[in-house]
Amino acid sequence: MKSAALKKRHSTGVLKNKLSLDINEVGVANLRVSGHHLVISFADGNFKVFDLKRREPKLICTKSVSQYIHHFVSVVSGQANSNGTLIGLIANKSSSNSVLLIMNHEKDIVKVLDFTVERRQEIDESNGDCSLLPESLPDNIKRDQLKLLSELTGCNVLKFHWDSIDPRLLLIEVGRVTKKQKQTGRESEDWERAVITLFVTQDLSYLFQDIKPLKSKHHGLVGCTAPSVYYMRK
Repeated sequence: MKSAALKKRHSTGVLKNKLSLDINEVGVANLRVSGHHLVISFADGNFKVFDLKRREPKLICTKSVSQYIHHFVSVVSGQANSNGTLIGLIANKSSSNSVLLIMNHEKDIVKVLDFTVERRQEIDESNGDCSLLPESLPDNIKRDQLKLLSELTGCNVLKFHWDSIDPRLLLIEVGRVTKKQKQTGRESEDWERAVITLFVTQDLSYLFQDIKPLKSKHHGLVGCTAPSVYYMRK
């Protein structure tokens, strides 16, 4: 397929706008609409963001993420938050691991959430990895955040969804690659897949809320409109 078109219609069927896509160069990996924004992600790491509010869709961002991820292989999916300021993309690495890249395309800030990277199990102020957290966090909250992060060691990113209204709220479905051992030698809480809830600031600091194991009756995460979270049932 050399070209395609995306059409936006009113519920009555009236055509609101039409976006022609040239996908001659590299195949489209994923197209996702969030509010008035469309993210088109390409397998080679490029992505485009369009504002769909106008009669003629406006290209507001086009970038590549491959430079930010070591051993990058391909992009799996991408999505903008509800106001279009933050973009999330899942990417595969040559190690068969998958990570989540978050970008503020207006400020050109990027951070990669790679839970497969080993983190120190001995969490304290001096040794903990605080690069993802707000600098102004009180020590007790920072300690709790780092403990929660350590629970995610050895996880792949499977899916993610921004909240449909709150541009800060992000849910990520992760799956364990291997069972993690605590320093005592005992296994951590027994789950294979879980959903992480967190808030993301415009400067890409993260405040993790909780980790909820995915129930056996659920196939996976499909969306979020706080306080509701939507899952596909088996």
